[in-house]
Amino acid sequence: MKRFIIFILVSLIIYSLAAERIEFENNADKQLFQYDSFGLASTSVNFNLDGFTTETIQRGEDEYEILTYEGEGEFIDIGKPALPRFSRLLVIPNQGEVTVDIVYTETEIVDNILIYPRQNLKSESQSNTDGFIIDESFYSSGEIYPGLLAELDTPAIFRDHRVVNLTINPFRYDPQNRQLTIVKNIEVVVNTSGQGGVNTKSSISLKSRIFEPIYQSLILNYDNISSRDEDFQQPNYLFIYPNNSTIENDLQYLIDWKHQKGFKVVAASTAETGSSLSQIKNYLQNAYNNWEDRPEFVCLVGDAEGSYNIPTGSMDGGPGDQYYATLEGNDILADIIIGRISISSPYDLQTIIAKIFSYEKTPYVAETNWYTNALLTGDPSSSGQSTITTCLAIKDDILDHNPDYTFDEVYNSPFSSQMNNSLTGGVSYFTYRGYIGMSGWS
Repeated sequence: MKRFIIFILVSLIIYSLAAERIEFENNADKQLFQYDSFGLASTSVNFNLDGFTTETIQRGEDEYEILTYEGEGEFIDIGKPALPRFSRLLVIPNQGEVTVDIVYTETEIVDNILIYPRQNLKSESQSNTDGFIIDESFYSSGEIYPGLLAELDTPAIFRDHRVVNLTINPFRYDPQNRQLTIVKNIEVVVNTSGQGGVNTKSSISLKSRIFEPIYQSLILNYDNISSRDEDFQQPNYLFIYPNNSTIENDLQYLIDWKHQKGFKVVAASTAETGSSLSQIKNYLQNAYNNWEDRPEFVCLVGDAEGSYNIPTGSMDGGPGDQYYATLEGNDILADIIIGRISISSPYDLQTIIAKIFSYEKTPYVAETNWYTNALLTGDPSSSGQSTITTCLAIKDDILDHNPDYTFDEVYNSPFSSQMNNSLTGGVSYFTYRGYIGMSGWS
């Protein structure tokens, strides 16, 4: 059994020194991931680490190093070394077992280094005690962490494609010798062979042009398989709404507008789909499996509860509509793009449709500065620090696409007045992450 020692020393002071960027100049002009494909069955992937950021944490007599790489993943094993890791999706054949082989590595050794252990995310509502968690049994052992330099997740189905997630772990730590191995360059080959395997894909349908930019942004080797000569389905929009004549009549205005924008539109009331969670999921499953133009966008019209409701599902204990979107493969990847218009009355629906028409048909163009303004709100008081880190990640993503964006960021009280002031000033994007009640905002 692993031993975890938790030190709670209120009087101990932690000193954080300035972060430093370490560069690997030979990789400065290289892409982080590059690939060569020999057909889908074999893809060679080169990983080229261009550097990383290190920050020194002085804790008592010990100096720890925290290693980070902006925009990439990290290990979350509490008490073990907090190290970056790098993942990319690859398209693989529809059938077969998948393996990864390491062909080449170039490494650098850093001696006499103590890597800071991963800590729990703290909520600002917690008392300001200095809790420090370290897996003492690991840090006193000769175990190398992580154990694998390259690893594959279970294959998954991403609508039109079977994919696998490849992860490279270029930082590996030996705690007994306080030695860090950095893999600056690595070449691996991902091979798929035989028949069968996990999450095989047997059905072939017309591909979705709507999903094309998503594939291009998430799948490393997608350009190798895409072709201008492919046949695509007609863009398809599906509305599912409560069996109510007023709702149906109001929704028709939005249906007509989607038609004008080029979509094939199907509208189904709960009289057709059924009103229970399983009935609606079965309707979606049948549409996905059998329609020539499979649903791409699905809009649920109604709240999760109340008089005008479309029930919501649950995944890993949390409520949400992702349950409806997983239609192929035993995995978490969404095969449709799902959203919801939450309403508690026909008037709510009328108001939302009017706003949609205002934005899409007759946008206000006399003053357009607000087009590049965003409001990011994270309230950690009940839901923890991840509410803030989520907003910061969204900010980074927006800036990657448009560096001219400006941001109002609200991470402490008074939440309601700060959000109102920002919205009154004009924003095109608003995200909130927190707890029920939205921190008192209405």
